[in-house]
Amino acid sequence: MNSKRSHASAGRRPRSLAVISVTAVIDVTAAIAVTAAIWVTSVASVLGASALSVAGAAATADAARFPAPVTFTAEQDQRNMMQQLGIRALRPGPSGNENAPNHANYDEALANPYPKLPDPLTLEDGRGVTSARMWWKTRRPQIVADFERYVYGRIPPHVPPVTWRITATDQDRVGGVPVRIERLRGHVDNTSYPLIDVNLSMTLVLPAEARGRVPVLMMFGATNFPAPPQPTPMELRRINAALEKALVGVDPSLASVFRRNFFYQPIAPVPFAPTQRNADGDPPSTEELIAAGWGFALLDPESAQADNGAGLTRGIIGLVNHGQPRRPEDWGALRAWAWAASRGLDYLQTVRAIDARHVGIEGVSRYGKAALVTMAFDPRFAMVLVGSSGKGGATLLRRNFGEAVESLTGGEYYWLAGNFMKYGASEASSGSGNPGQIPVDSHELIALCAPRLTFLSYGIPERGDARWLDHRGSFMAAVAAQPVFRLLGAKGMGVPDDYLHAQMPAVNHGLLDGELAWRQDDGGHTDAPNMKYFIKWVDRFIHHASAEQRPVAADGPRAVEMPAAEPAELAFKAFRATGTYAPGERAGWTVTRAPGNEDREARYSYTVTRDQQVVVATGSFDMSSGRAQIELPTGSTGSFRVIVDRMAAPAAAPLTAREARAVNHAVSRLLIDTDPSLKAVLDKYPEYRFVPAAHFRFADLMEHRVATLRAVVRTLQPRG
Repeated sequence: MNSKRSHASAGRRPRSLAVISVTAVIDVTAAIAVTAAIWVTSVASVLGASALSVAGAAATADAARFPAPVTFTAEQDQRNMMQQLGIRALRPGPSGNENAPNHANYDEALANPYPKLPDPLTLEDGRGVTSARMWWKTRRPQIVADFERYVYGRIPPHVPPVTWRITATDQDRVGGVPVRIERLRGHVDNTSYPLIDVNLSMTLVLPAEARGRVPVLMMFGATNFPAPPQPTPMELRRINAALEKALVGVDPSLASVFRRNFFYQPIAPVPFAPTQRNADGDPPSTEELIAAGWGFALLDPESAQADNGAGLTRGIIGLVNHGQPRRPEDWGALRAWAWAASRGLDYLQTVRAIDARHVGIEGVSRYGKAALVTMAFDPRFAMVLVGSSGKGGATLLRRNFGEAVESLTGGEYYWLAGNFMKYGASEASSGSGNPGQIPVDSHELIALCAPRLTFLSYGIPERGDARWLDHRGSFMAAVAAQPVFRLLGAKGMGVPDDYLHAQMPAVNHGLLDGELAWRQDDGGHTDAPNMKYFIKWVDRFIHHASAEQRPVAADGPRAVEMPAAEPAELAFKAFRATGTYAPGERAGWTVTRAPGNEDREARYSYTVTRDQQVVVATGSFDMSSGRAQIELPTGSTGSFRVIVDRMAAPAAAPLTAREARAVNHAVSRLLIDTDPSLKAVLDKYPEYRFVPAAHFRFADLMEHRVATLRAVVRTLQPRG
């Protein structure tokens, strides 16, 4: 398809750009973008030139005053650190491929070459710790100092301050619950070295109708700002009518295009796709948190420090070092991510809607390591959910099972202090190193969290939580940390302290009676199936009632009235009225639209879970024919739960947020110029994006639950 476009001068308004020729319907959307882009260019030409010249002059001056940051590859950076430490060679780490010649050890008989662990309750002078006062005054600082010097590195005393700013706000629903959303930017003062700019990224989501201050779980991971609520179908038809009129005004030849494609919509409703549930069939963790009356904050750790060795002369580590390579005791990425979490907590403690005494931290895998490090070093965090963290996290460093110390001193060396590389050295001026020489181990990292709420979570290898992570090694570390919890007046897991011979509990059997908790679920490399247990466990200790359990005051007006429950949109009729079926019998439901929903256009997904553990089937259906069916899989017996959801929209096109705002502002002006009555509609959706950015909408990721159905398939007892 060919098209010709002639752009008017940059100084004219988009309605005057009269020469855009479009010969195919696919170019209609392009015409919107071109029209808007030229309007944006016109504004930039007027306002942006002087600003750009000033910024350019400032950047040139900074480059002249400060030395340029060093640019290393990861290999060059690692070699630089090895030279500082006098290391000539490192032992290679084992392979995660169990069929490789150098595969990791998975023989438990060979897993404990250094069976004696450092005693967290023995001072460096050999005296035992007999009181909480001795722990806080002497022993805990000793352990912290060893971790900082030999494992995770020290945070320099002169790290610049962070200034938080709300860059955008929104309202949405998470699992049907109204929420308030803030997008936050934490700028690190870089006046001491302007060549590196660090801006922390965090999104805060709080229940909008909470009746008091709420606990919050900070979660490591990427964060994006959600898209706003969408116009109704009727409003969208009005917008499209105005847009077609505007486009025909710009290019009259488009009138025939629209006539030939009568049903084409320049701005179409977002298509639908099924959402994903947790491995146990439950809603996503964020929905579970909001439903329980919690808030959550998404913190992007890589906005503080990149997850690679080449980035060590950039990010917060590079900023503090003025772009120069690290020294052996300097902090690594795990400590930098923990520092970012602490700065995020600084902000959360200023928000009146948050219970600042009960803010937790969560992460999985490498971010599970970071979550545990955060909790250990910052006593302001009240609880932690550590997911599948492995070596460098909860698993004992001295263990030889799966991931090894050599794995950390090799490819992932940048997570830790340079000094840690000594324990993987095969040739060095100080001699070869080994894990038995490390003065601390992960049971002491867990002990640093005491007596606060510490929950260790794992899945199973069969679902993707690999043996490489050494689940038993983490359980042993938790067992060895119990004496510190008890010393400080907290309960451990309730098992004997013999870490070498302690038996792990069965899968899906949690040890949740004390402030130190363990649970291995039957899911994969995620802590999502354990989230509901974590929430209930924490609520019990902090005396927090979930949103569903919280009583309503009997007298006095409420600040916010809770909305009435939405009426059912679907009706379900079981094939057998009792809901109990014999093996081999056709089991399920007939689905129809509920009264008042005859015109609802939606697709639905469903998840079938057997015996509250295993997802046995998923599917989707629409109601275009007015009727659908959900059938249970044949050949299985047990108790079945079927959760039906309205299907949610997928991620949108990849425009940056700034580009999207500029284009959408121009389109809004074009629409209002064409049909002034649309101003009232568009004012209702000030952040609606005709051309979407690379964003997600929280409601798109959360389940829109419609119904929960239950049935039993078992051998029926004959009457008589």
